[in-house]
Amino acid sequence: MHRRAALGLIGFAGLTAALRPARAQMHQKRLVMITDVMGTAWSDLMEKGLRQGGQGFFLNTSLIGPERPDAARQAALMQAVIDGKSETADAIGLMPLEVARLAPLVQAARDAGILVVTLQGKGLDPHAWDIEPVDPAAFGARQMEALAREMGGQGKYVIFVGALAMPAHSAWAEAAIAYQKAHFPAMSLAAPRFPDGFDLSASARMTGDVIEAFPDLGGILAFGENGAVGAAKTVAARGLAGRVAVVGMALPSAAREFILSGALRRGFCWNPLDAGAATAAVCGMIFTGHALRAGVEVPGLGLADIDLAHHLIRADRVLEIDRASLPGLMAEGL
Repeated sequence: MHRRAALGLIGFAGLTAALRPARAQMHQKRLVMITDVMGTAWSDLMEKGLRQGGQGFFLNTSLIGPERPDAARQAALMQAVIDGKSETADAIGLMPLEVARLAPLVQAARDAGILVVTLQGKGLDPHAWDIEPVDPAAFGARQMEALAREMGGQGKYVIFVGALAMPAHSAWAEAAIAYQKAHFPAMSLAAPRFPDGFDLSASARMTGDVIEAFPDLGGILAFGENGAVGAAKTVAARGLAGRVAVVGMALPSAAREFILSGALRRGFCWNPLDAGAATAAVCGMIFTGHALRAGVEVPGLGLADIDLAHHLIRADRVLEIDRASLPGLMAEGL
């Protein structure tokens, strides 16, 4: 077993053992996680993590979400859970697609006595607990640094995101652009960011359109599960892997072909299984009265930075994907 995974299991086992008396005296509670997009490899791993994390805290878990990045549909699903029309819940986990649409629903859930824990929802509601598996500013800057290195520090680039209003993707993109302006002034953003980094076919088509619109394009930075893989697919098919550098988010298993061929120069992610486990664990720890404070390990995240004043849990779980790291990451189920 991978050393990090083994240590995580040891810590998780110790914490859940300590909580057995509390679990035995409580009714089983239900956590409904509302993700950004269902039916992807990312969401499948997150659902598995939710189950694993929930088992240790006597939580019954489920994962729901829109089939495409549709903020209105996500809001409707959350409203149905709050009203008890689809599933009843003691806690809601949420990966928000749009802050303005979901903020009133977070308050409505809390008014109904439902615990709300967001994943990458910093700024949605300061009174809801938020989990950030990666530091938004550092995550965006790190990927821009990789893109700039691949572009030789000069030329035009574009940015793909999963959805234009998604708070996490917006934060990463803004951080990347700010880092480029500060450190690589010979580079320039060719156009405002493009959405649909969640959909492989859409991102592949979008890449073709962008290449035709900007013949001198030197790079693509893609956020969203399939943005970088879709871009790499088109770049490889057009024989442009040596001229257009693609860097961005991907799962190692999906990126393998393009990492090995060089069409995807470097990938970045974190483990969605860990993120799911952490969401369930935070809910379980709150329900069982286990203190969330500095020095406490959170299953799925390890020793995280816990900000009690802002109900914020921060970690640095970035995984970088290249030819050297690819085999090990895939062996972990990614």
